[in-house]
Amino acid sequence: MLNIAAVINQLPGTSIAYRAQGGIARDLLNVIPSELVAGSYTFFGREFAFRMEDPSMGRLSEAKEIDFSEQEKPFLARPYGLKGAVPFDVNQLTKTRVNRLQQQVRGLTDTLDRWLEKQTRDLVDSFTKDAVAKSWNDDTSDPIQDSKKLAQKLAMAPNVAVIGKRVVDRLVYHPAVKALRNTAAAGSVSLSDLAAMLEVEKILVPSLKVNTARKGQAENLDYLWGDVFWMGYRNPSTEIGTEEITFGAQVRVDVPELKEVARTSQVYAASEQGTLVRVWENPERGHAGAAMIQVGRQYDLKQIAPDLGRGLNGVLA
Repeated sequence: MLNIAAVINQLPGTSIAYRAQGGIARDLLNVIPSELVAGSYTFFGREFAFRMEDPSMGRLSEAKEIDFSEQEKPFLARPYGLKGAVPFDVNQLTKTRVNRLQQQVRGLTDTLDRWLEKQTRDLVDSFTKDAVAKSWNDDTSDPIQDSKKLAQKLAMAPNVAVIGKRVVDRLVYHPAVKALRNTAAAGSVSLSDLAAMLEVEKILVPSLKVNTARKGQAENLDYLWGDVFWMGYRNPSTEIGTEEITFGAQVRVDVPELKEVARTSQVYAASEQGTLVRVWENPERGHAGAAMIQVGRQYDLKQIAPDLGRGLNGVLA
């Protein structure tokens, strides 16, 4: 029996998939660490926000800028896992040293990253959206004014914007945007310029593409996020406690337990960012056996405060 911890597979004919580049989920979402698969998180409404209190009616205390109502809502961290096999066959070793085990781990992790990106897109898409006055493809439209009206409807000033790649490419050429930049040179508006106009700290531009064609059909690549324009308040902390407010977050179980691993398994050294990788040997897979690899996560994406995020519809209609 080959020891897969000591022997790295070096097989010819390997293929390396495109990595899940262009995603923004990890930059946009705060993480709520949890050791429980099921539990609760704090949901913030604004039913009691902006109330005018009379200081003569009670003991004076430090005033809060904004006061949200709080309630506990349940979460259930669903397990997501992918499994693949890497055959080990010493008769096909070549001089080209290819770490098939590492490639497979990276490939499975990238696939899970794409799913996380899609779930994040769905979360952002679930927030309220307003129609623009005119499509931004029309030179007489005013994207900055549309965005200002959008920001005014949020309970707190937005500090992050998510803008699709096609939308950004249009905005940097838009006459109203260039006029604010005080330049006539096409495309000379930078993301930092645009962030200053929108009064946000950061603009995230998702550029991850997916193949939307059915299996067997011709490839049809498109942006996963589409022509999104969304603004919201994200807590500056990378990880948040249940008492901290943000538009949404990822509840992540730090030590997920993967099921259906019958053989002795080991944690692979490339485990990263909430991903648990297990490797075990299956001598019955193929004529020379295989290294079985399972990559998994357990998490749940939740709205934390629906009044802290809002989007626009029809920006490039």
